[in-house]
Amino acid sequence: MADNILTTAAKRGLDTQEINKNLTEKAFRLRCLAYLSNVKADLLTETIFSMRKSKSALSAEIRQRKLIEEKLRKSHDLYRQMFTNNSAVKTLIDPRTGDIVDANPSACKFYGYTRQELTSMKAWDISVLQEEECRREMAMAEAETCTYFCFQNVTKSGEIREVEVYSSPINTGGDNLIHSIIHDITDRKRAEETANEHKEKLMTLINSSPDSIFFKDGKGRWQIVNDAGLDLFKLSGVDYVGKKDSELAHLADSIYSDSLGMCEGTDEETWQEGRQTRCEEVVPSPGGPSTVLDVIKVPLFNKDGSRKAIVIIGRDITESRKDRERLEESEEWFRVITASANDAIVVIDDEDKITYWNQAAERVYGHTSEEAVGQTLHDLVIPDSIRERYIQWYENFKNSGEQFYPGQTVVRRGVRKNGEEFPMELSVATVKIRGKFYAVGFVRDATERLKIQANLEKSLSVHHATLESTADGMLVVDHEGKVVSFNRKFLLMWRIPHALAQSGNDIKLVEFVLDQLKKPDDFTARIKELYSKPEEESFDLLEFKDDRIFERYSTSQKIDGQSVGRVWSFRDVTERKKMENMLHETLLEMNTILDSLEVGITFVRSEKINWVNQKMLDMFGYSRNEVDGEPVEIFHTSSGSFTQLKDEALPVITSGKIHLDERLMKRKDGSSFWCRLIGKAIDPDERDKGSIWIVEDITERKRVAEKLRLDAAVLENTTEGVIITDANCVILSVNPAFVRITGFRAKEVIGAKPSVLSSGRHDKKFYEDVWSELLAKGEWEGVFWNKRKNGEVYPHEATITAIKDEQGNTTQYASIFRDVTDRKRQEEQIKYLAFHDPLTDLPNRKLFFDRIEVELARAKREKEKLSIMFVDLDNFKKINDSMGHDVGDKLLKKMAGRLKKCIRESDTVSRLGGDEFILLLPNISDKAGVKKIAKKILAEAKAPILIGSHKISITASIGLSMYPKDGDGPDTLVKKADDAMYAVKQSGRNNYKFC
Repeated sequence: MADNILTTAAKRGLDTQEINKNLTEKAFRLRCLAYLSNVKADLLTETIFSMRKSKSALSAEIRQRKLIEEKLRKSHDLYRQMFTNNSAVKTLIDPRTGDIVDANPSACKFYGYTRQELTSMKAWDISVLQEEECRREMAMAEAETCTYFCFQNVTKSGEIREVEVYSSPINTGGDNLIHSIIHDITDRKRAEETANEHKEKLMTLINSSPDSIFFKDGKGRWQIVNDAGLDLFKLSGVDYVGKKDSELAHLADSIYSDSLGMCEGTDEETWQEGRQTRCEEVVPSPGGPSTVLDVIKVPLFNKDGSRKAIVIIGRDITESRKDRERLEESEEWFRVITASANDAIVVIDDEDKITYWNQAAERVYGHTSEEAVGQTLHDLVIPDSIRERYIQWYENFKNSGEQFYPGQTVVRRGVRKNGEEFPMELSVATVKIRGKFYAVGFVRDATERLKIQANLEKSLSVHHATLESTADGMLVVDHEGKVVSFNRKFLLMWRIPHALAQSGNDIKLVEFVLDQLKKPDDFTARIKELYSKPEEESFDLLEFKDDRIFERYSTSQKIDGQSVGRVWSFRDVTERKKMENMLHETLLEMNTILDSLEVGITFVRSEKINWVNQKMLDMFGYSRNEVDGEPVEIFHTSSGSFTQLKDEALPVITSGKIHLDERLMKRKDGSSFWCRLIGKAIDPDERDKGSIWIVEDITERKRVAEKLRLDAAVLENTTEGVIITDANCVILSVNPAFVRITGFRAKEVIGAKPSVLSSGRHDKKFYEDVWSELLAKGEWEGVFWNKRKNGEVYPHEATITAIKDEQGNTTQYASIFRDVTDRKRQEEQIKYLAFHDPLTDLPNRKLFFDRIEVELARAKREKEKLSIMFVDLDNFKKINDSMGHDVGDKLLKKMAGRLKKCIRESDTVSRLGGDEFILLLPNISDKAGVKKIAKKILAEAKAPILIGSHKISITASIGLSMYPKDGDGPDTLVKKADDAMYAVKQSGRNNYKFC
């Protein structure tokens, strides 16, 4: 009966899905009653009552026909507008063939094809995927197991673009198409790759920094500290995360207590200041000098002004102070050496033998030091033409004791190794070392001096170009406050007019730039201080009102060791500071990740526990002090177990591989539990560096595995189908009964979702109700209509149970079901026969009177007319008796079919019994319409009927009654139509008559 209703509704263009939903819900209630009561006598009464309601709902749907059709037309027009005019790239694809059925203008523009070109192509023609892969993805989209994809598509020009695709199936005239919305994410992908590269560089930067770097949250709790910071307070191996300075003071050596306590105070000063601060802090060292730190603290605030985090960077300047002192001394020596670095320095003894020969001498004369030392000077470097005079001069010089040859530098001729003679400038001094005479000669190639003289202007030009090419702004001011030199970068950075700088007045320059600075008073005070201390060097940061940040360096300008002015260097570090802020944010993200770890981690060196994380302590029940430095064997159930692990793990990790193991471990209280161990050497080539071990408690996993093993044995032998899924409804396993009932092999469904079995007969609301009850009660029982692998739709009774862990969290779902196809088929047959004539399949008397009551109620409500038509076949008994009941039955079937052809879709034809038929004609405007149907029936009845070898001619007598003229009740209207029919019989048959 329900199939008849759906077929009729489909012919009238009604929403059969909605009707099917209503009928399915009622049919479900009927099946439950039938099953529980073993089809007791009251089933029929309840069925009649339920189906009357169904017919009433069907009649209401029929009245909405035109309204639905209009809505469908508007919906289709709206869809076309949205598809065509939308700026997003959209396509329609046939999942069976891969054909691109339609594409909107945005798709044509994106791919570079015309719409005609695109609709002649396959989905894989615009994808880098092969046909098989594309078909697999389309199948997933059609089944809605996956609606989001990321692909690489190819445009007409051959360009490959990264796209993300949102797909969903739509039904058009019974055929499924894939509707896809496509977004170009090529630029986003590139941006993500760039961001990841930047993040990696930032991580490398902080991990390689020699400075002590601390990140604390808004409450002063340590979050991330680099190795230099931990070493500063000797806290390596201490679990510092989440602890304040005052808490860590109890974990560190007592010598650091005051320093850690002072940190909280200076942190608070920075918070109160609300901006970056800088100061020097002293941290004592056990058994050695204190460490002096240059500390920068940067507070970070949330949008609401609350404290977010504080970044602390401390640079050890203890050695740099000493180094500066040593450097100044070294620089003095360096200046002396540099002043004569271009000169050849030659030392000879009292025998005129060369004892020292510097690199400049090698360049000047061409002889290496090895070649020159030990040789007689005048034989090596004096030309033959003047050698005798030189020897005489040198003897006189030694005897006279003069320090400089005739009181000045003189130019003499020298000879190189290659025989080339050249002019040389010569200065000579004598010295006695331990009573032995030495002469020190300073020789300068005069050729170079002349060249230098000639190229002086060129050299000055190069110097100027070098100054201009530096990225820093440079300014040189003498002790009188006059600008000696500056570069263009200096003017650009400070936005100073060239004319003002050219005036040479440093005071006016300072006055000009003050308005740009956030702290002009500090700026001028520091300048005055440095000018009053010519020898002092300085470094600080300058903050501008427009948020720029400069590093300012200053040092003394010296000539011959005397300070003659001050050199200022300015570097724009605005972008670098931004990067430091980005680094801070990245480290906060890392901290969040570390805080979320749920596995134990331990660092082992020489079989001793060097460090463990908090999860490790919680897992084994120890405090940190109880495990630090202890043998790692305390975690093992026995020394034999530990030895076994060593024997198995050491060959693996020392080869650079990762060792995996599962074994029982021991807690502090002596209880044992199952753990999964993952071990790796810090450096496989240096065993002394130790190893890192990750420890995971798998006790529950082991218990569940054992239980599942036992459950699996039961499931393998049950006759009911069983499906086990994870918490996300992904199928983990099925039993043999499932394979037998559904036709799917286990490997075909494992990894998929139960929706692969969906028949489409249940709407979204049905599944929402199932989930609502399952989540609320942890269990659901009912009937599903699913689909076998061969496409057959079948009913099954199912029980779904949520499997929860000890914390009450759902970890799996189990569904047990049985196939009730045969039982449902019998129930449907019983219901159908209760309301239909078994011979003609026409509604029987019960169903007819149900419908007439419904139509009368509607006619009264809508003030409409209806007609009852009683049809009796003339002389049917003679045919039945003469030709046999088999021919008679076939004649009745033929006439039933002809009667149905004569009426409208809204009319009902029913067989009352024998050769009597009765018709219900609702919504009749007048008698003319009824007469037309009656004449049509008379003509159809009179037409010869061929049954086997018999050609039968028969007529019909028709009686008619009208509502409301002839009565307002079913019995009255039927009786009057019956009376009118008998009147026709008496008057000659083959006619119709109104009562």
